[in-house]
Amino acid sequence: MKTNVSFGWAGVMAGLSLVLCCISLGAQAQQAPSDAFAALPQYTSVKLSPDGQSVAFQIWAEDQPVLIVQNLTPGRKAKPRLNPIALGDVKINDFQWANNERLILTVRTTEKKGIDLWNVNRLVSIDKSGKDPVVFKMEPNRDGYFRQDVRVVSLLKDDPKHILVELDDVEFGWAKPDVHRVNVYSGKKRRALRNVKHAYKWIADENGVVRVGIKYENHMDQRDVSVFHRTSEGEDWETIQKVDFHDAQRLIPVRFASDDPNILLVEGEDATGKPQLQRYDLALKKIVGAHENEREQKVLAILDQLLSEEKIELVSSSASYQIHMARAYSDQVAPKYYLLNLEEKTIDQFALQYPELDGVALAPMQAIEYRARDGYRIPAFLTTPVGIEAKKLPLIVYPHGGPWAHDEWGFDNYVQFFANRGYAVLQPQYRGSTGNGREHQEAGHRQWGRLIQDDIDDGVRELVKSGVADPERVCIVGASFGGYAAAMGAIKTPELYRCAVSINGVMNLEQYIADLRDLLFSAQNLRLVKPEGDVEKDSPWHRAAELEIPLLLLAGTKDSVVPYRHSRDMFEKLQAEKKPVRLVSLEGAEHWRTDPQHERMIFAALDEFLAEHLSSAGH
Repeated sequence: MKTNVSFGWAGVMAGLSLVLCCISLGAQAQQAPSDAFAALPQYTSVKLSPDGQSVAFQIWAEDQPVLIVQNLTPGRKAKPRLNPIALGDVKINDFQWANNERLILTVRTTEKKGIDLWNVNRLVSIDKSGKDPVVFKMEPNRDGYFRQDVRVVSLLKDDPKHILVELDDVEFGWAKPDVHRVNVYSGKKRRALRNVKHAYKWIADENGVVRVGIKYENHMDQRDVSVFHRTSEGEDWETIQKVDFHDAQRLIPVRFASDDPNILLVEGEDATGKPQLQRYDLALKKIVGAHENEREQKVLAILDQLLSEEKIELVSSSASYQIHMARAYSDQVAPKYYLLNLEEKTIDQFALQYPELDGVALAPMQAIEYRARDGYRIPAFLTTPVGIEAKKLPLIVYPHGGPWAHDEWGFDNYVQFFANRGYAVLQPQYRGSTGNGREHQEAGHRQWGRLIQDDIDDGVRELVKSGVADPERVCIVGASFGGYAAAMGAIKTPELYRCAVSINGVMNLEQYIADLRDLLFSAQNLRLVKPEGDVEKDSPWHRAAELEIPLLLLAGTKDSVVPYRHSRDMFEKLQAEKKPVRLVSLEGAEHWRTDPQHERMIFAALDEFLAEHLSSAGH
């Protein structure tokens, strides 16, 4: 689809007509196959080359991840050339264009060290044709290549042959990298910065000069964070802040501003508690206001007038800022990519992320609030099935992972799957969640199984009281921390739930806390997780004998975040106690959604389990 238009930055759109397909919603949406919802998104990480003439993205081909480079051939009728780059068992963490000819890939494999699984990360340069791969050489640290991170620090915009990368941890210390200048064609490296400060992360300015470092220091259950900077290469480093990790005034540097070399952009919040970049003046040593990207806002304003979707994200732009890739979606429209060319004054629908759901009626998601038992207001999202009155519905309670994460309004394939099956879906943003202000997040510290669990349960009670949910048909489903919350809900308040599902969930909290001590961010994680007093009362594995309702466990055998043994040991203990439990082992699956076959297994198991326990229940 291509539309020729005439418009400028002022937003004059006369003559534009962009026709989008609209779905007509009938009485009740017909059920779509579970595989349609289980499908991993096609066309992910869509990124334009600097000249805007090529685009790179990931797709799934026969259940294998493939990186595709496509020439955009603007203004031509010739079929675009596709260059596939097969990855095999290697997973891509991220990729970016080094120049118009080569890509830089951050890749990982999962390997065993002792009884634990660890991710091994490497950097690879490859030609956009898929030829001439170059693996950047790294030196092992005391743990070999385990516990060693890699990261692009600067693409060096004025030097297309080289980039700056974090490689080679400081001897006898991990996650304390030197910075190297690497030739993207040969892989040859030269150290550009020796890590005498033992920094965990480096940030370069727009000219490719490394000017900011972040350092962590552990002291038992406390972690100090230092931010230091220098005005130019060769100058002395100056510490601009050293505070506790949880200090409300802690600076979290992101990048330098493109319009002022003395401005560092740091994480912050707007007046409502939503994330917003702030401008930190390195000379004045203070935040001087919110960051506004005027060029981006102008492009988004144009896209907002052209597209009907309610949420639009600018995901990639050419160096000239004349060609842009945008992602647009809503709660009832699965994400699509659009290519906007300001030079040719055209916009094209580039790709659908979920083509299997094209034409499927999706359910509306509503932002709500409810009061917890102590009167605190809990934000949440409620999704109800298409064409069904929101009265005495079977309910899926779907707490997010983290717990320091949050849900957002918009498309979610799990939520839409539940709604397509006739279930209402509650997504509570319990205390401990991010995205709702620092106070809201900190209220959930050390509250696993306690205040957080109460917030989740109180959402169920509110929907039952209001008549939306049928009290006899409620199931709690979650992944990672959400899986922990599902198991705790089944054990702690079985009167609220008819069943529970945990996907890669923490089951043995005592073991999880012990494992945290061996991780990079152990100190702050322990302060977020470790409860005051008895750990065992907040641990599903330790309270397995109390389980009375059916529990479905789904777990990946190559999970490096929440080891498979959590679900396996829980299953074995519940079996010994003759409790209603089922385990689905996902052979070779990671903690994340990275394999289509595993996703199909998860959705098929969910479909069967939920239908068995929620379809009747006295109805």
